[in-house]
This record gives sequence, structure tokens and C-alpha cells, in this order.
Amino acid sequence: MSQTIQTLEQLEDIIESELITPELRGLAELLITSMNDWPTQNLESIKQFIDELSSYFGRPITKKRLNSVSFSGTNSWELESKASLEELLSTASAIFGTNTIEGMVEQLLAKLATLEKHTS
Repeated sequence: MSQTIQTLEQLEDIIESELITPELRGLAELLITSMNDWPTQNLESIKQFIDELSSYFGRPITKKRLNSVSFSGTNSWELESKASLEELLSTASAIFGTNTIEGMVEQLLAKLATLEKHTS
């Protein structure tokens, strides 16, 4: 993971930058949405979010794993987050050439960290 962007707050701050491309902003917004939809309260660390996704869906987190979880009657927030994650994977696979959430997040944060250095 990126050395500089580690929290939801940092991710929200960087998308306000004028240097960010619409493409990267869209991906970051999908990641933010999926984190906000996840049922764990006060989830701040992006790593913690990825760890929770891995525990819930399995590793590596791919579309196939995301689609393996269906509605149980009590997991509506997980499925809301899953919808954003599926869209994120669809969009990011064309940009970054990865088919896992872990790889996409790592590459997205690295790109955003480069922008963050230019705005500091």
C-alpha cells in the first residue's frame, strides 16, 4: 500500500485536488463509497477495510469471489459495498490491468500518492 495515503480521510482529501484526473477521481470515489457502505463503524484505515473484505469474501478479492456471496437477509450493507467494488473492478481492470481489489487499491493509492506529493 501507499506510504502516504492510508486512511479514508486522506483519500477524501486527495480527490479534492485539481491535479487528479476524472478517471482516478471516479475510482477513488468508488473506493470511498464502498468503505462508507461497509457495516463496520468508524472504519478509517484502507488496509483494515481490505483485511475485512478478505475475511468476508476470501483472498484474492476478485469479481468471482464478490459474486459468490448472495443476500442472506442480514448482509445488506456488505452487498451495497460489493456493488461499488464490482464497479471499481470493472473500471480499474481496464486502467491498471489487474483483476483483484488488492492490486487495484495498491495501484490507485500509488498514483494518488504521486499527485499528493505535487500538492504538498
